[in-house]
Amino acid sequence: MHTIRFPLTCVLAVWIYFICFHPHHGTAQSYTRSVDIEPNSTIVFLGDSITYQAHYCEYVRSFFDTRYPQNRIRFINSGTPGHRAADALVRFEQDVARWKPDVVFILFGMNDGGYQSLDTESRLLDYQSNMRTLLKRISEMNAEPVLLSPTPFDFLTSELRQQDKHYRFKGKDFASDYDLALGYYAGWCRQLATQTGIAFVNHHSVMNEYIHIKRLSVP
Repeated sequence: MHTIRFPLTCVLAVWIYFICFHPHHGTAQSYTRSVDIEPNSTIVFLGDSITYQAHYCEYVRSFFDTRYPQNRIRFINSGTPGHRAADALVRFEQDVARWKPDVVFILFGMNDGGYQSLDTESRLLDYQSNMRTLLKRISEMNAEPVLLSPTPFDFLTSELRQQDKHYRFKGKDFASDYDLALGYYAGWCRQLATQTGIAFVNHHSVMNEYIHIKRLSVP
């Protein structure tokens, strides 16, 4: 068993798509650095429904299970649908601290912005304050935080899906420019990671680029 230098580019399957099929786009600005994972480490994924559904968590777990099964990494999914960074602070002891993690992935923002246009005087400031507190509490446990930017919000797809009676967000009033607000949140996360030296993954820019390329390919 040995320490693994984990490349954060495998957090998203879409990144694999970019690396394999669109190398000219590059991913240099999508993450800040690699993360060293020791044998027998515990990794906690803390977030909202995007974490709860476990897609990116499973990409990470599969990476370790298929390449380093002898290292016996433990994975804990602590995603809760609908939650914001403020909610994570309330459940922190139960869903994070009690596992005594070595690494904590943090993904919030989609719900924090309220699906409305950017409001720098309330929601954004709350998000920034709560995220800083989360990072502080993780560091106080001697765990390494990995900050993930919010994912994009695709308003066009959401509008098209409003015709589906089973769409879980049917009738919800989304701002058409909500993704611009999430882009601001993502930029702030990147700036915070640069200032503090913590590991960072920019979901927002990479996934938006992927969506853009796929739409261009449609006749």
